[in-house]
Amino acid sequence: MSNLIHHITRNTIESIHANYEDEMIESGDEPWKDWESEELNLVEPTYIHSEKSGYLLIVEIDKLVKQASDDDIIIQIEVGLGDFIEKGSTIFSFWGNNKINVDQANYQNLFHFGEERATIQDIDFGLTKLVEITLRALSPGTNDPNTAISGIRALARILKVLAKKNLHRSYYNDTYESLRVIIKQRHFEDYLYRCYYQIRHYGIEDVSVVAAMIDSLQLIASQNEKRIKKLVWQFSIYIQQGIKKEEILELDRKYLNEKIYKLAIQTEHANDYHPL
Repeated sequence: MSNLIHHITRNTIESIHANYEDEMIESGDEPWKDWESEELNLVEPTYIHSEKSGYLLIVEIDKLVKQASDDDIIIQIEVGLGDFIEKGSTIFSFWGNNKINVDQANYQNLFHFGEERATIQDIDFGLTKLVEITLRALSPGTNDPNTAISGIRALARILKVLAKKNLHRSYYNDTYESLRVIIKQRHFEDYLYRCYYQIRHYGIEDVSVVAAMIDSLQLIASQNEKRIKKLVWQFSIYIQQGIKKEEILELDRKYLNEKIYKLAIQTEHANDYHPL
């Protein structure tokens, strides 16, 4: 199982580096610079439907931007990577004055589907698999805290890398700085919650699991910016709220308090620390 966890973690981190820019890199196309984005709300788009069924594995954004620029249209992708797409369902919409001249095949070919999900661009898949492994390890029939802790640590390694990336980029301009492609916006706090909320629910009564979650938050916060540190500290409060403080044994309480205090220091929230 440890080899599987390592394999998923490595592939997911590689996918993150391949598909996301670092946070400090300016993309030059912030939404507030694109007057077109507000204008679009006043015009009804044309909807394009998938000619295939399957999991959406890859969207060739750069080629999509170029094709949209050539056709002088603006595209909004209506689906997310990893989504299962039924044939005939909407995959993107577009605005433009040359609707008749738009060849849908040029765009359909830039959406790639498969029978199974993969971590090529879909980092959600890798995270979901690690959560599933961790939850199975926590189940009463398995009761394997060591594997659960390995899964939690693997999630932290991925989230630490993800926290350094620009997840807010949802607008893509062409070489003339004209808006061409809009995609779904993602937020780091969404990833943080989706990775840990079930683990918190099923592992909250196991001190070793709670300790591993707190340690993982320390790892995520380390070497990341203040905004991430704040989000991590706020999420740690959510974890602490699930602990039954009146039932916890004194040595366990001391053990967890030490870890929570270290996290408070790591996230620059020492003044907000309150022992269990």
